[in-house]
Amino acid sequence: MIFRSDTVPEILGHEADGTPILAAHRSPDGVQLVITCPYCGLTHAHGAVGNAFGAGNGHRLSHCADGASGSGYVLQEVASCA
Repeated sequence: MIFRSDTVPEILGHEADGTPILAAHRSPDGVQLVITCPYCGLTHAHGAVGNAFGAGNGHRLSHCADGASGSGYVLQEVASCA
């Protein structure tokens, strides 16, 4: 899932190889982790893998339509303020 975003990517840090670590927020239905892509600026959603907090953490390839995906990124689920 890709859609336009006005949100700045939340970069928490970088892996040793320079891959960005991004704050990922769980979707309202709980089945996706949502980030703003540091490569294309669009919002991408990736499967949350399970219901447990952090279950979907780890390296993912970006969904950039323009091919500006770099080496992907690492998702780190963060608690959402609701």
